[in-house]
Amino acid sequence: MPPKTPAKAKGTAGKAAQTPTPRATPVKNEKDGEMKAPTKPSPPKSPTSSKKPKIGLEFEKLNTELKLAPVDVSVATNSSTIKGHEKVSGFEKIVKLDASRPFTLVTSILLEDGPYKGHQAILVKPSSPFPFESLPPEIRARIHRLALAPSGDLNGKIEISGGVSSAKPIKAKAYASKDKERLALLLVSKSTLAEARPLLYQFTLSFENTGTLLAFLSQCGTAVRALLSNIEIVTWQKANAPACLHMLSESANLQRLHIDAGLSFNSTPAKTAKQFWADAYRFLQAMGAAKGDKAAGMDMITFGAGAKCFSFRQEGQKNPRPFSEDEVREFRELVGAKLK
Repeated sequence: MPPKTPAKAKGTAGKAAQTPTPRATPVKNEKDGEMKAPTKPSPPKSPTSSKKPKIGLEFEKLNTELKLAPVDVSVATNSSTIKGHEKVSGFEKIVKLDASRPFTLVTSILLEDGPYKGHQAILVKPSSPFPFESLPPEIRARIHRLALAPSGDLNGKIEISGGVSSAKPIKAKAYASKDKERLALLLVSKSTLAEARPLLYQFTLSFENTGTLLAFLSQCGTAVRALLSNIEIVTWQKANAPACLHMLSESANLQRLHIDAGLSFNSTPAKTAKQFWADAYRFLQAMGAAKGDKAAGMDMITFGAGAKCFSFRQEGQKNPRPFSEDEVREFRELVGAKLK
């Protein structure tokens, strides 16, 4: 019998066998007229498998009998069951230790008595706080001043707004948002408060107006009023200026008072001096008595430049003009004469 011809492969294998493999064709170089070596067709790319993103561990706090644990302990997942490894023998549980200050892992021991007999304990030792109180007073003062500086600037001003003439409560912008934790230093202890509070009020306090200063003085108490040393008033308001300066007269340690704007508008030096004396005479006399010099109160006051603080409109002039240097000097001399 003649030999049988082999049967054709069925299915996809047969189809693959029937499909001819594409042949590499030579490419002609147009410049030289020569034929290049045939190029092999690139095999089709297989689709890449997308990698699964890694999922981070979720930790939950471990139950504890301590009301205030110095080191918080949390474990991965909320189950107390310890699962075994999938590929190797043994078991594991991931534990996270977290604390506000440094700590060290000391050792691990097996408890032999007590309610937790047979349990293994991990001993953790929280580090002792830095002995800040043992530093020299001048070093502590420098650290306190750096911590309390408005926006971290040792030459900065503490700007205070709001108060009597505003519906908003008084607030210091530098400590109202990101720097508000700085003032927590005053709550650490009585000794820290005694050291740090005088340093805080050595910074220049700049008040939006006399109404804001009046509200501040009414709320801060006599202890704080006695610590004030450098005050700036951005806008003088005649309605509340007398009451404001009357309360400020208790600040015996005051070294400087600056009035930037609004003291006089369209008024002569003589009229301005008369009005200022009526508003500030209690303050000026109190500062003179506290410092042993009658002129001390007027000497510590500075005024803003230009027409924003002093202005006068002469006959025939359309716009008021600022006081000249001679007119400012005249104003000062007229007020000073009342103190003698």
